Amino acid sequence: MKTYKTINYLLIIGIAFSFTFQAYADSGKGRGNSRNNEQNRGKDKGNRVTRSESTGRTSGGRNSQQVKTRESFNNSQTGRHDQYKNLPKYRSSVSKTPSTATRILHGGVNYSYNDGIFYKPSKKGYVVVAPPVGARVRILPSNYKRIVIGPSVYFYYYGAYYRHDRRLNHYFVVAPPVGAIVDALPYGYHKVFIDGITYYVFEGTYYRAFIDNYGEVLYEVVG
Repeated sequence: MKTYKTINYLLIIGIAFSFTFQAYADSGKGRGNSRNNEQNRGKDKGNRVTRSESTGRTSGGRNSQQVKTRESFNNSQTGRHDQYKNLPKYRSSVSKTPSTATRILHGGVNYSYNDGIFYKPSKKGYVVVAPPVGARVRILPSNYKRIVIGPSVYFYYYGAYYRHDRRLNHYFVVAPPVGAIVDALPYGYHKVFIDGITYYVFEGTYYRAFIDNYGEVLYEVVG
């Protein structure tokens, strides 16, 4: 009888120990899973920050580069016109034209033309003038810029705009098209302020300056 009681007692102790050990193991596993979950959440949070930083944005909204897009140009800045600094200025006088100049008769005036520059005869020689609308040239200036507005293609150089006549294979001077965007204006423009907005006026054409996505100052024909 004593032996039977002893066996029962040992079985009870063994079962109790088994339940205690399992409960302890489960609690440890739970703590381990909790730590893993916290680590995973930390990784996810870090990934979210990395993706946010890679866009160049902050919680405040657009990045600084986008804010500059089409932003009105600061009046205190002068823009970039250096590409024209070595060219003869409009309305300046010269005693003679370059030896490579050609003659262009337009509107009863015998102009001299050399690589985008028109010279009008005067009493003391020649005066540098804006290309007259309608005048035709065979070859575009060396450093012209191509501008596309809708279906139309223009060529810009030193304040003048040209279009191509396929039939005659010539280029003719046209009035500045509204919406054309150029990277520089000739010296000789002046500023006017209308309703708090600065406009750059050259030969009667109004330009408004803005800063593009790359931080470059550009000028758009507005009227």
